[in-house]
Amino acid sequence: MYENIENTPVSSFQTNLKKIMKERGLSAADLSRQTKIPKSTISEWLAGRQPKFDDAILRLSKVLNVSVETLLTGSAPDKDIVKQIFESAGDGFVEIHNGIFRVKIEKYTGNK
Repeated sequence: MYENIENTPVSSFQTNLKKIMKERGLSAADLSRQTKIPKSTISEWLAGRQPKFDDAILRLSKVLNVSVETLLTGSAPDKDIVKQIFESAGDGFVEIHNGIFRVKIEKYTGNK
């Protein structure tokens, strides 16, 4: 797993997080309560600390209802391309949140 998100400019993540929080009227304390991410971690991100790529980013993305790509880069993912790739793989994948897919275990175990 990645220790830090290497190719994401700190200011991009910091700026995007601040913007999204402002749009939704959320404070660091509000976001901490909703995501179970320590308020100190959110405050560090808002101050410019590079986020680690772990489940906290996924929880943050889900609570804010934005894709991880939007959160990290400010750009929405090209869902049509992603969806076409996964659809071409048959029914082996399921979208679980804004462009995040997981493998359908049932397809590979024979269970339905």
